[in-house]
Amino acid sequence: CTIQVLKTNSYPSDRASISVDTNGRPHICFGGNVGGLAAVHHAFSPSGTNWTYETIDGSNQGQGIDSAFDSAGRLHVSYINGADNSVRYAVKSGGVWSLGPVPSNGMATAIAVDSQGSPHIAFIPSSEHGMCYAVKTNASWTVTRIDTNLALTGNASIAVDLLGRPHMSWLDWQLTDERVRYAYWNGSSWQKEYVEGAVEQYSDLVVKPDGTPVVSYFYKTA
Repeated sequence: CTIQVLKTNSYPSDRASISVDTNGRPHICFGGNVGGLAAVHHAFSPSGTNWTYETIDGSNQGQGIDSAFDSAGRLHVSYINGADNSVRYAVKSGGVWSLGPVPSNGMATAIAVDSQGSPHIAFIPSSEHGMCYAVKTNASWTVTRIDTNLALTGNASIAVDLLGRPHMSWLDWQLTDERVRYAYWNGSSWQKEYVEGAVEQYSDLVVKPDGTPVVSYFYKTA
């Protein structure tokens, strides 16, 4: 295992996100303070040893951040503006970052990109009740409330299968128990399932090439 120190004067405000480009190079996106600048930052290593930093969004610290590459090599980032809880989205194309809001407020975000380059974002609404899904087609966002149970504020997770259909996982509170919740779009409607109850926190989801979802999470042992 090789460990590299990226920055010594960084004070992250939330989790970091890592994704790998088409050349196998790592890219880390995080919100926080670097050298006195509170912003959404992007760190990447063109050589594999030395790291380069750039500012994605200097207007806020970027909480609940996530990132993903599309097949064309564009980096997509979702995050929350800590000042007003608005869901934000950024994409880098041709060396330039384009920033814009998603028409909703939220807490944690997760992002996936389909084969057409369209971003899919899962996020917990600011009310903490339920789970929301947003997709951008052309220039417009469509936001859907998938569930209305109380969501635990750990995280959201999303993946897109080879057919371009989104799959999501998160934790909710139902019947005095924390449960892992899973939802997917079957092409005409959202289908929801419970994975397991008595869980602790955090879930993460990937989709295998055959469309099978795989979810990881912490389980209460006592």
